[in-house]
Amino acid sequence: MWLTRLDRDVEERLPGALALLDGAERARAERFIVPRPKLEYILSHAMVRRALAESTDVDPRDFVFRDRQFGKPEIAAPAEHAGLRFNLSHTRGLAACAVARGREVGVDVEQTRASISILDIARTVFSPGELEALSRAPEEAKPGFFYALWTLKEAFMKATGEG
Repeated sequence: MWLTRLDRDVEERLPGALALLDGAERARAERFIVPRPKLEYILSHAMVRRALAESTDVDPRDFVFRDRQFGKPEIAAPAEHAGLRFNLSHTRGLAACAVARGREVGVDVEQTRASISILDIARTVFSPGELEALSRAPEEAKPGFFYALWTLKEAFMKATGEG
């Protein structure tokens, strides 16, 4: 598991991060109109390449990706590392990357917001059992419980390639 801050030393880290991306990633980054999401995209995708490089001893620039079913990326080259699985998640100010061998992997990070109605959202995405567990949680623990369950569900969906 790798984490990187997307809200600190961004300008200083940008040239090194941009140098790791391939042509398609740089082209996609250029299509961003708003500067902050563009920087977050560059830094988070460079982190994925660094994480894969640390897991394989391959230069981070040598990875080539392709999309699997549902758009989940996988390693196309180097071919000997095609079975290595990875997943990326980011939220304002933070990115996470999970890497695994021999199994699917998913990760999710979320920025907590006091302004949302967690019960309204939970009713639309949680199972009856999950809703019951949330309702039994002490009032002060409900936001933490909600976000823990939400990120677990999101990570699972991303691991299966459905989310």
